Amino acid sequence: MSAALDDYRPQPVATIESVTSQVARSWLQANENNRPMNWSTVKRYENDMLDGAWSMTGEAVKFSLSGRLLDGQHRLTALARLPEGIAVDLLVVRGLADRAQLNMDTGDKRTVGQALKIQGVANASLVGSVAKIAINVDAGTLAAAARAQTVTHAQVDTFLGEHPDLLDAVREIATIAGRTRCPSLGMVAYTYLRFRRIHPGQALQFWRDVADGVNLGAGDPALTLKNRFVDARTRRERLTLPLQLSMICRAWNARREGRTLQVIRVNNSRGEFVPAPEPK
Repeated sequence: MSAALDDYRPQPVATIESVTSQVARSWLQANENNRPMNWSTVKRYENDMLDGAWSMTGEAVKFSLSGRLLDGQHRLTALARLPEGIAVDLLVVRGLADRAQLNMDTGDKRTVGQALKIQGVANASLVGSVAKIAINVDAGTLAAAARAQTVTHAQVDTFLGEHPDLLDAVREIATIAGRTRCPSLGMVAYTYLRFRRIHPGQALQFWRDVADGVNLGAGDPALTLKNRFVDARTRRERLTLPLQLSMICRAWNARREGRTLQVIRVNNSRGEFVPAPEPK
């Protein structure tokens, strides 16, 4: 190899391009030796693009000097699945060294909570957790939420804009949530948000009683719920998010109706799990 070639350094060129599904499919033909596809990520991107919630983040679709696709396969695959006629603006960088792929995607992805903290949101991690739970409950995907990240930053931003009372609810419950022994502080704040819309005073008192467990009679639903959480921790029992939601809503409804509750049952006579009832 000549000295001139040895000394050559690629000069990448960056452009902003309106990319259609047809173009995305053609670019994917140059996708070689990339990491395995994460289809839940593709689906998140596809949903954001369909909802008009996609925006450029500064991350580029990257091509090497030889024309290989080095980065962007998830974005392009999501775009390729869209109906004809939809275009998305993407930052595109061409002319990178092929070996540059070795240094891509080596950092940690920013969480929803970290993104909210950057925006100056107080209790950012808890706010993000509540928003994700709420979005999954509305979509009927709460059971899958623990196995895959099904909520995007854009969806959380949209949800917060549509539900401004979430920030107030989190601020009010944040110092109480950790004392409840509930496995998910996000579930405490989410249910408080739901109950607060029904009766703010009773909602706060309910979670205070679960947290403190004092001056409560036997069979008080708040005490029974607290004891259930403590027992699960002692036995290292895993309480899924749907199970937590069902238990909490049943305890809340019992207290609202003035009933005692010795045991929180979440299964029917056949032993099948029964999802959470609507809070009353």
